[in-house]
Amino acid sequence: MIEEWEFFFRKAPVKILLSLKNGKKYLSEISREGILSYSQTHKLVDMFCDWGLVELQRNGRVVEVSLTPFGVEIAEEVEKIISKLKEVEKHGEERRELQLQEGIGESDK
Repeated sequence: MIEEWEFFFRKAPVKILLSLKNGKKYLSEISREGILSYSQTHKLVDMFCDWGLVELQRNGRVVEVSLTPFGVEIAEEVEKIISKLKEVEKHGEERRELQLQEGIGESDK
């Protein structure tokens, strides 16, 4: 079984979580936005519900999903991590570019 922390380093769960930061959405709408089928999206949302990150409101066959206050906190932290990782990536690219300009890393001929 996947540990909870591993779950948040996968693209689909992150996309779903962050899309809900903008407000309530229907499960079918989340599925269309993402990269998953309806049944896969439903499974992920059920896991979020079990962990207390989302609330589900059922109206017949229609399911509306919204973040709980805890879910909002987690979504904000995930956004911060993504932002920091983009900084790391940018720093790495700048460093590689500088090394190429200085000739570091090239094998001597």
